[in-house]
Amino acid sequence: MRNSYYLVLIAAVLMIVAGCASETKFYGDAKIDGGRETCEIQCKKKSLIFSGMVTLGEYSDGCLCTTQTSSRELRSAGLDQIKTLLEEEQDSLSNLSEVTQIRLQMYMDRRHKAIKMLYNMMKSSSDTQSDIIHNIK
Repeated sequence: MRNSYYLVLIAAVLMIVAGCASETKFYGDAKIDGGRETCEIQCKKKSLIFSGMVTLGEYSDGCLCTTQTSSRELRSAGLDQIKTLLEEEQDSLSNLSEVTQIRLQMYMDRRHKAIKMLYNMMKSSSDTQSDIIHNIK
């Protein structure tokens, strides 16, 4: 009994939602008569450049229009992006170089300390040998 109550409630909600939905309306023709030429005219009317056509299934097709951007603007924008990327890469390499230099300095300091410690041990051993030889005489 409870299940049938829920089924009736769901059916009522679906009918209400379906009744509230607006009807889909289409304007214009589904096909572009005249093909490319018609698309070019439509794009020009909207101050756009024709860039292609698209087929939307068997029953409709459409025009693709893009904004008017000159190739010089595109190249300029591309060069600006490349310049920015190169500057970022240079900064990154510069930071890496600084880190590498700091590490190299740290390793050189450690090497210097190790050599100094080895020198002191050898000098101490030599002094001890000299003292032993001196005491034997």
